Amino acid sequence: MKNLRNRGLNRPKISTMPRFKSETSEQLKLYKMVSDRQRLQQELKFMAERMEQLKQHLSDLDTQIEETEQSIQNLRQSPSSQSQTTRVIPTRNTTNEKGSQRGHKVYESNNFETFYLDI
Repeated sequence: MKNLRNRGLNRPKISTMPRFKSETSEQLKLYKMVSDRQRLQQELKFMAERMEQLKQHLSDLDTQIEETEQSIQNLRQSPSSQSQTTRVIPTRNTTNEKGSQRGHKVYESNNFETFYLDI
């Protein structure tokens, strides 16, 4: 005959009585607390190191941001920066021999003459 007993019902019995305090149980409790304290101290140490790394990275970024902003200001004030800029003049359409239109873009720069590009 098959055993119809449910295996989930075979759970360990939990005692409602408190365990008897012995020296070994207290030493085990002490060991667990000391281990937990050491783990937390180590975690705090790692967190402090990580905080210092993050502060240093933020400081480096602040310095780079200031340098970049200063560089932008210098480029805005420099007269040579205008010669490097190029502006596009609207497309001018011309008709070739076959009657189709070809677009030319005209570019102007302070250092160069106007020139046309066939597209």
